[in-house]
Amino acid sequence: LAVGADVGPTAFVQVEAPEGFDFGGECAYAALDEESLYRYGGGGMHAEVERLPRPTGCTLSARTPPSPVLNRARISLARPLVNGTRIGFNLRVKNPGSFVLKHQAQWAVETLGADGEVVERSRGLA
Repeated sequence: LAVGADVGPTAFVQVEAPEGFDFGGECAYAALDEESLYRYGGGGMHAEVERLPRPTGCTLSARTPPSPVLNRARISLARPLVNGTRIGFNLRVKNPGSFVLKHQAQWAVETLGADGEVVERSRGLA
């Protein structure tokens, strides 16, 4: 996630998956390990990719209610998101039974302010 605008003092990161993908009954997110931070950030101890700033929880919902498929995950953060930073994290998702190319462009990642309003949104490959 490339942060293009300051969001804070608290914020949310929301990931929307295409039809057929399911985050399951429990939102399972995790920080990237050091090796991944290095590999994706290319900076070793001074990696350009940072961890989520103090995550406090995660909730799941359907992207298109009343669907029972939970394909929207919202991670709560106790610290602001800072313009110009790149954030990396893992989020467990169950893939659909078959691959559909058009789904690749239907992923979305959003940053939201404390009021839940979208600050910025990126679409495309996740």
